[in-house]
Amino acid sequence: MVAVAIAAFASAVELPKMNVQPINSDQVVVSILNSKVSNFELSIYSDNGEIVYFKQTEKPVSSYQKLFDLTNLENGKYKLNLKVDGTIQETDFTKTSQKIYLTDPKIDFEPYFDFNGTELKFSYLNIKGENFKMKILNNDDLVVYEAKLGKSFPITSGYDLSKLEAGNYKLVLSSYGKNFEYTFQK
Repeated sequence: MVAVAIAAFASAVELPKMNVQPINSDQVVVSILNSKVSNFELSIYSDNGEIVYFKQTEKPVSSYQKLFDLTNLENGKYKLNLKVDGTIQETDFTKTSQKIYLTDPKIDFEPYFDFNGTELKFSYLNIKGENFKMKILNNDDLVVYEAKLGKSFPITSGYDLSKLEAGNYKLVLSSYGKNFEYTFQK
C-alpha cells in the first residue's frame, strides 16, 4: 500500500530539474528548469552547515543557469540545495584540487503546516524514515512543548493550543539531518 501511495504521489508531482555539470576543478554550471513559473532558493552549504552561497529569485521564473566559480572554496564536502514549490533537491559534491565529484540528487518535500488560531496541524512525507522530534518554542526560545514523533511514513500530527497564551511561537520539526521551522502567532 505504502509503495503504491509513494508511486502515485511521485507521478502526480512535477519535480523541478536541476543539472549540475562540472567544467573543471574550480567551476560548475548549475541549470534549473521548472514546469511552471515559480520562486526558488539555491544555496550551497559547507560540510559544517555554514552557508557559502545563497540566491533567492526576486520574481518567479521557470529557468535559471549560472556558472559557479568555486576557486575560493577550500577542498572538501559541500551540499547544493534547490527549493522550489515545497520540493527540495539536494546534491552533495566534493571539491578537490583535481576534480569536482557529484552524488546523485536526492528529492525531499517540505512539511505542510497549518494553524487556525486554536489547532496546529502538520504533515511530512518522511520518505527516508528518519527519526523526528518536534518542539514548540515561545518568543524567548523557551520550550513550551516537545514530542518524539518517530520514523513513521507519513508523519501527521495535530495539537490543541487553545490554552496557550497569546504571543509568537515557533514549531521546530527536526531529525539528525533536517530542520524545518514554522512560526505562528496566537
